[in-house]
Amino acid sequence: MLSRLLDRINVPVGRGSWRAAEWCDFEATPASIRRCCQNMLQKQWTHRIPFIQEQSPASTASTHLQTVINKVADVPGLPRLTVVDFCAGGGGPTPIFERLINDERKKKGSTPLEFRLCDLYPNTGAWEGFSKKSEHLSYIADSVDASTPPRRKSLRFTSQSQPESATRIFRLFNLSFHHFDDATAQEVLRSTFKDSDGFAIIELQDRRLGCLAMFFFNVFTSLILTPLWFSFKKNKTQYALTYSGVLPFVLWWDGLASCLRTREFDDFLEIVGKVDKCVGVRAVESAEGGRCVRWGEWTLEYKRVLHTWPFGYVNWITGTKRLERVDSVALARERLGGPSGKETVE
Repeated sequence: MLSRLLDRINVPVGRGSWRAAEWCDFEATPASIRRCCQNMLQKQWTHRIPFIQEQSPASTASTHLQTVINKVADVPGLPRLTVVDFCAGGGGPTPIFERLINDERKKKGSTPLEFRLCDLYPNTGAWEGFSKKSEHLSYIADSVDASTPPRRKSLRFTSQSQPESATRIFRLFNLSFHHFDDATAQEVLRSTFKDSDGFAIIELQDRRLGCLAMFFFNVFTSLILTPLWFSFKKNKTQYALTYSGVLPFVLWWDGLASCLRTREFDDFLEIVGKVDKCVGVRAVESAEGGRCVRWGEWTLEYKRVLHTWPFGYVNWITGTKRLERVDSVALARERLGGPSGKETVE
């Protein structure tokens, strides 16, 4: 009840997102600083802070994500689904997503899904440790730009045109979509709409007064939590950058900048409109109290749920494609001339 009352005064700042600069976005930023920032963010995703969190933000975020991914994965007659985490940083919540989602699928007798990590600045040292813990979690060691991903079978799915692989793609953007300016965001969405069956944009922050107020205290977070989350023997660089003041400042600055950069759902729809000027747009209220928009062959949904008291909310923007046009490998083969034709589907 108190959270709902507080949320009424928790209004967005400004009419649109601001392109505030973040230190970790600069190529000149030392790799050690970027890695240590990613390490702290990964811990913040996956660890519960007593009294102000009921569970880790990753566990909270997985609830709606699991529903959306399973909806896309379990369409009868379609090839298997691979979840690709673009901008994976230090791994973020994806290892937890993979475990929770696949554990639930195994309980129901469903086939586990493959999850893959990639980033413009690959943190393979962190990813290797996660991938060793699960046979269904892997990574791409090469640099991957989310706006122009390589046309390789591990990232591309073209069931609506010429199938290159029997793998479908669900694209995941954890705490990352706000890094894209409007032009880059358009390219990312254009590629996503063309080459995937679904996507999820998950942000732990927003451009609202309450979240901005909370982030003013973020400078103390790493100072307090580093000894609890990191072993000194294995993380001496993490400690050096933290207690020299470098990491707290960068995390504080980048945290506030991330809040200002984060788009509300209406801001997101404006970008979608520039990518795809669809004439059949229809908005409806979701049964769970969020928002739902039918946009051509896509269904776009928005939800937000409290993860950290009093103003920290998980914000989901998800998209799922309706697959009536090409809804099976057999139909895809038929479009290519069938098994007896000159071209075949792998």
